[in-house]
Amino acid sequence: DWSSDVCSSDLIMKLIKKKAEFIGYTVYSVGIFPEWRCPNKDCGMSVMEEYKCCPYCGQHLKFVKNSKNRN
Repeated sequence: DWSSDVCSSDLIMKLIKKKAEFIGYTVYSVGIFPEWRCPNKDCGMSVMEEYKCCPYCGQHLKFVKNSKNRN
């Protein structure tokens, strides 16, 4: 059935690790912390580097720090 095909496709896409989107830094009195966003276009929630997957949508994550992200 068509709906089960769509669900299977969504599951496969969530199993593929995608780069979390670096959005900047947050500064607190105890230090500076990077801010990341879920790369899933339907989610986009804030995620932390400790996460293996997004707690909101289940997207598997990878975090890549570039020198160009550290301006």
